[in-house]
Amino acid sequence: MPSSIRVRLSHALFAAALLSLAAPAYAQSISLPQVSAVSRKQPLRSSKQYSTWINRADCLANDDLTFPVVLAGYTSSMNLQVWAATGATDCTQVTERQFGGTARCWLVYSETTTVQKPNVVIRAQDVVAHNTPSAAAASGTSDEVVRGSDAACSASDSPNGGITLTFMLVNQGSPDALTSQKFTSTGVDVTPPAAPTAIKGSGGESRIHLEWTDALDTDIQGYQFFCDPPPGAVLPDGGLRVQGPPLGTLAADAGPAGVGGSGGGTGAGGTTSTVLDSGATDASAVGGTDPHRLAR
Repeated sequence: MPSSIRVRLSHALFAAALLSLAAPAYAQSISLPQVSAVSRKQPLRSSKQYSTWINRADCLANDDLTFPVVLAGYTSSMNLQVWAATGATDCTQVTERQFGGTARCWLVYSETTTVQKPNVVIRAQDVVAHNTPSAAAASGTSDEVVRGSDAACSASDSPNGGITLTFMLVNQGSPDALTSQKFTSTGVDVTPPAAPTAIKGSGGESRIHLEWTDALDTDIQGYQFFCDPPPGAVLPDGGLRVQGPPLGTLAADAGPAGVGGSGGGTGAGGTTSTVLDSGATDASAVGGTDPHRLAR
């Protein structure tokens, strides 16, 4: 065999050997669900009312949000993580997830990738607690969620406003994001609205007419009223109410922190009224100019 042919043949065999040794490479990807496909453990309101936002009632109920996710190109040596952040913070940047620095992202989910279609369950309290790695005296990046608790639901520094959840695949032991997707249709509002003012009551023998001035919050859905039972009625704890007006204590509540804002400012709006019968134990009335705050 001519030497030139032998050389070309040996080159071809070498190239074939390289191809046979090369492992197939698959691009990683994450597909997130539509908002309507995200479910909750505690359906405290209609799915039409900011279904993926978190208010104080959701937080205290220890609610969960479940995201049906689809993965591609993953291996069992990877983790699927979800990092939360406010504003325009980019959680794919390692510096935003490191201990001991100025990280502004906090981990709310981290699990080894073992199935193509995992249901990613994120606790409302973990989102509200915003436990960033920068608060810990350590180095590296976090791969374990620092859990929130009921205390986070009433904290004065809660991250009220829109929240971005960044879903990312990372190799175990490495902080670099291989691929990521962002879910931006969620947020936190655990600050109650301002109370209505100038509450007045008048009425006759069997009913009371109430009037009040609305607060200026732009995300109030309505008001709820809780009344004492009439004199002589048996109370839930088995006791008897032996004195006081038929409708004693009145509690007007604009609801827990709703969604679409940070709770609103104080002030007065238009006048709203309702009528309560003496036999009623509660009632509600819609008020405000933009009625979508979540009722308690």
